[in-house]
Amino acid sequence: MAAAGAGNRGQRMGSEEMKERPWHAMAVEEAVAILESDAEKGLRNEAVEERRARSGKNRLTPRSRRTALGRFFSQFKNLFIYLLLAATVVTALLGQWLDSGVIFGVVLIIVIIGFISEPRRWPGVASGCWPRRARRPASVMS
Repeated sequence: MAAAGAGNRGQRMGSEEMKERPWHAMAVEEAVAILESDAEKGLRNEAVEERRARSGKNRLTPRSRRTALGRFFSQFKNLFIYLLLAATVVTALLGQWLDSGVIFGVVLIIVIIGFISEPRRWPGVASGCWPRRARRPASVMS
């Protein structure tokens, strides 16, 4: 029971300390003390199990996959596209229908090319499997 109380105290103390100063700005010894750990040996097995039971496994949450329609409309989130769409509206208001249609056609071509090429530019991110590819084999010393 004392270990659980000490672990909770460390979690509260760590969260209070985090509000004052982020982890990367702390000295190693200070961060290790806040986490109630040992810089040489790491955590005891009991502490690992207790923290895992309290907080769950240390895993990245997978990003939700975007639908094809969402990917298509995300291509419009671009200043250049906004300018071309504004030019389309202005030329349409001036009665220049051919110019307006050509500009809008250029916007559609740019958006379609971006939509098609996005998965090729970021294949790991698009498939949602980049964390698996980033894994490296390691051995844990106890």
